[in-house]
Amino acid sequence: MHYSKPDQGYVVRVKLGSSHVLLVVDSGSRHLGVASTGCIAQQLCSALAGGYDAGSSPTASPTGINETLNYASLRIEADVVHDVATFAGFHGASAPCRTPASLDDDRLVSLTTCDVVIHAARAMEGTHSNVLGLMSPRGDDAEAGRGFLATLWACMPAAYRRHWGIVVTGDGRGWLFLGRPPSRNAAKCWRELEWRYSPLSRSYRYMGAYVVDVEGVELDGAKLDGDGGPRVVVLDTGTALSYVTSDVDPAVANGARHSLVVKLRGGVALDLVPRDIRHGDPDVEALFGGHGVFLLGAAHMDNLGLHFDEDRKQVGFAQVSRISFQS
Repeated sequence: MHYSKPDQGYVVRVKLGSSHVLLVVDSGSRHLGVASTGCIAQQLCSALAGGYDAGSSPTASPTGINETLNYASLRIEADVVHDVATFAGFHGASAPCRTPASLDDDRLVSLTTCDVVIHAARAMEGTHSNVLGLMSPRGDDAEAGRGFLATLWACMPAAYRRHWGIVVTGDGRGWLFLGRPPSRNAAKCWRELEWRYSPLSRSYRYMGAYVVDVEGVELDGAKLDGDGGPRVVVLDTGTALSYVTSDVDPAVANGARHSLVVKLRGGVALDLVPRDIRHGDPDVEALFGGHGVFLLGAAHMDNLGLHFDEDRKQVGFAQVSRISFQS
């Protein structure tokens, strides 16, 4: 996993049919979407992630279905295609903390090959038109009772789907982990970290997103007075910046000069750099307005480990102090 650029976040490389594409590791999206080569040729989609060509894939099966997806101000018009995805990497206790150069790296092993439903974009419009791809690690939504198209994550082995996480260093490198950490079988990057857990919120749910409750906020060491602090944190690995809704005290976004500490239920304290936090953004208001939301994005995930534990309905946090990632 590596950091692509400030407005795109952390991405992984996946093979769809015969095409290699980059996908955002996104804990807040519901579909697997990529730019088609036709969309790129017409300059209606960004070419930064590579394009998916259903016509050249021997395993592609067009459905004839056209759909429109809306993510805040982002609008995607797409053809729905069934194809085969290959997701590769390292595994086991000896797995190096290494970012592979490509899916052809002979050190990689295939973690899974499976059928997926792809939204191959014909056009993308909106402020986030450079989005590289959307993928939802929450492969089942039975608890919320909502059906949706199968995602890449849905065909992962259950142990991968229900336990996953990321470790991000401050130099733009990171690692995507699948399976339960930390354990003797986990890669060294997991075992070096000290994990603390916060339960998923029962008071606020949003489309299967990972949400945890807030117990307090400190600005430069002083407790935020009154009840204007955020009530929940939405953990969104696919959003570049961080945001607070307009019903949250603006001081959370711009009132601290040196430190912003967000205390979560379960005794977890997130010590954040008070920068790149937007207050009352229209797109965020349309999604979360009125719920006291702090949307934590990739800008505040430097030097942070996150473990999404579906079995215990909790999220683990770890401070990344010294991990050696190799190229």
